[in-house]
Amino acid sequence: VFYDLQIALYCLLLLLPLAIFNHFYARQSRSLNHQLNSQLEREVDILTECQPESVWQHYRHLAAYQIRLSDAAAINWGVMEIFIIGLFLAVLLRTVSIPGVKPGDIYAIISYTWSYRQSLDLIPTLIQQLSRLQDIGDRMQTSPHLSPESNW
Repeated sequence: VFYDLQIALYCLLLLLPLAIFNHFYARQSRSLNHQLNSQLEREVDILTECQPESVWQHYRHLAAYQIRLSDAAAINWGVMEIFIIGLFLAVLLRTVSIPGVKPGDIYAIISYTWSYRQSLDLIPTLIQQLSRLQDIGDRMQTSPHLSPESNW
């Protein structure tokens, strides 16, 4: 049941720019996770060498990758919020222009739109986690010491 088909279309149209922007974010997240995981794979060797400068540099690299991942997620979230603010403005303007609209209808429409918005907030986190899991899965498939024939 729709309160207004036009508002439903606004919500669907929002997905287009978000999908495009999140596509680029996913690529960036995948690259950064690959670099982070590559650095993490070197950790045992670096710590075994017991060279303070190497250990310091290793953890600086790890911190830098984590910061870049966090920055990318924050930028993605910020851009998404700009589009969502636009959606709320359009929904609010449309809602109050509906003939015979009641205060309860306005509340319900805004409440449903807010729930929709909250679900969209999960997208950057899901993309980041999926990117991390994809890189780890790729590493497991190409790792010679993790073949199915090996004994764990």
